[in-house]
Amino acid sequence: MRPFLALGLFTACKGCFASCFNPGLPPDPPEESETEESETEDSPIDTTPPEDTTPPPPCDQPEVEPNYNTDVANEIVMESFACGNFGEKGDFDVYKFSMPEGGWLKIDVDAADRGSEADPVMNVESQRGYSAAVYRGATSNDPLLVVPVAKSDVWTVFMTDGYQGFGEDHDYRFLASTTKPPTTWTDMESEDHATWETAQPIVVGQRIFGTVTSATEFDWYAFTTPTEKSTVSVKIQAQTFGSPLTARLQLYFTKEESDGTMSDVLQDTWDKSSESASLDPDFTRAAGDGSIWYLKVRYRPETPYGDLYWYIIEVEVN
Repeated sequence: MRPFLALGLFTACKGCFASCFNPGLPPDPPEESETEESETEDSPIDTTPPEDTTPPPPCDQPEVEPNYNTDVANEIVMESFACGNFGEKGDFDVYKFSMPEGGWLKIDVDAADRGSEADPVMNVESQRGYSAAVYRGATSNDPLLVVPVAKSDVWTVFMTDGYQGFGEDHDYRFLASTTKPPTTWTDMESEDHATWETAQPIVVGQRIFGTVTSATEFDWYAFTTPTEKSTVSVKIQAQTFGSPLTARLQLYFTKEESDGTMSDVLQDTWDKSSESASLDPDFTRAAGDGSIWYLKVRYRPETPYGDLYWYIIEVEVN
């Protein structure tokens, strides 16, 4: 019976030989699947760069704060848009650029025309001492400046909100560029025509270029009216073409005083166009007696003046 017992015991342990006689050994690891290895080796590597979610800049030359005075002014270049935002009440943004040579300088501000809530006011100063203040353009509340520049110069642009508004929706942009003369003229103003006695003659067909450089400068022109019945129109063009001048046009006649001397007598004053919302003054009157009209061009009181404040005067007869 013992051999049978031993054979039975061997038979019972045959299926679990390792666990019965080597209880301390770990089980063998499972064999790797050939299918899984093949899929891992053949899987393509994703080389697609991650998507750039950074929003694009609002312009080529966005402002960099702080830029509230000339010491920290943003350096920009011409012919490329600069832009900013009035982020807090009283925000003042300052930019600086170089104009390499003389010509016509144009600075065009774009805010309200794009739907911005900003109401920019722009002041410019040059290294040579020229300056201008611009509150609006001819057809928009967005400032526009177009002025002649004799030589190369460094310009500083000061921008703020006219009503001290601020917020994310008070953004603006502007472009400083060189441009062609915005209009043509046939003659320049004379050197001395500061009184009616020294008034510069003007005739139909002339377009005279002048400037209002000081608070005491008044430019006088003398027009001899036709002897036949006609309609005479006198027109000043300044802001129409981007000049910062807010002009005043006045008409004077002369009279003989009791002592035999002649004096000038104011007839009327025009501060804006009679036919549109333009701030460039003009008027139309009947004529036909061959009298002389004395036309005085000056800046409107409480508005700026200077070497950059130019205008065109012309007379038409119908």
